[in-house]
Amino acid sequence: MYSFFTKHKLVVLLFFISVLLILNLSSQSVRGKFSSLLSPVQSLLWRVGTSGTEIFSEVSKERAQELKTENLFLRQELLLLQEVTKENERLREAFDTFAREEFDLLFAEIIGKEIERDVLLLNKGARDDVKQGMPVITESRVVVGSIGEVFNDTSKVLLLSLKDRVSDVKVHTRELIGVLRGQGRYGVLLDLIPQEEELKKGDLVITSALGGIFPDNLLIGEIRSVEKSDLTAFQGGKVELFFKVGKENSLFILTNYL
Repeated sequence: MYSFFTKHKLVVLLFFISVLLILNLSSQSVRGKFSSLLSPVQSLLWRVGTSGTEIFSEVSKERAQELKTENLFLRQELLLLQEVTKENERLREAFDTFAREEFDLLFAEIIGKEIERDVLLLNKGARDDVKQGMPVITESRVVVGSIGEVFNDTSKVLLLSLKDRVSDVKVHTRELIGVLRGQGRYGVLLDLIPQEEELKKGDLVITSALGGIFPDNLLIGEIRSVEKSDLTAFQGGKVELFFKVGKENSLFILTNYL
C-alpha cells in the first residue's frame, strides 16, 4: 500500500517538473497553449484578490465616514450644551424680578386653534372668572398672549404674533424700550429702538408694564437678526418667540393682574 502511494506521488511530481521544463524550453506557441489552459485559473485568482482588496477598501471608507459623522455629531452636541448653558444664565437673570412677584394662576388647557389667525382656544371662560385682557403664560413663565373673547366655558388667547398686534417690550439688561409687532403665522418684529442704541443677535426681549397688558420682565423671545437703516430714526429686528404653538398643551392665566 505504501509503495503504491509513493509511486503516484513520484508520478505527479515528475509531471509538474516536465510541465515547467516544457514552458521554459518549448517554443513560444507551446508556452502560449499552456498559458491559455492556465489563464482561467489565473483570472479567477486575480478577481478574488482584487475583489478582496476592493471590499476591504469599501469597508474602510464606510468606517471612516461613520467616524466622521460621529465626530460632527459630538461637536454639535458640545455646541448645543454650551448654548444651553448661556441661555440658562440669561433666563435666570430675567426670572429674578418676576420671582419676587406673586400672581394667581389659573390652569387652562389648549383645546383648539383658529385656522386663519394666531389665536388659541382654552377650556376656561367666564364661569372660571376669566376676563378679557388677562395675560397668558407658559409653565416656564414665557408670555403667550392675552385673553380676547370670553365665553361661558371657553376663551380665546390672542397670541403676540397675531397680525397687526402691538405690544410694549424691553431689551433685557439695557432697558431699551420698543414695541413688538405681530406679523401673523407666528412671526414678530421688534421696532422703535433708537438708532444710537446697540442691538445684538441673542439679546433677550421681555415684557414692559408700560402698556398695562403684561407685568414687567416676562420672557418673550430673543433677537435673531438686526435691521438698521440710515433712512429711518429707529431700528429693530426679527425676534424668535420662546413660545411654540404645538409644543405646549396647557397654559396659565394671570387672574389678579388686571
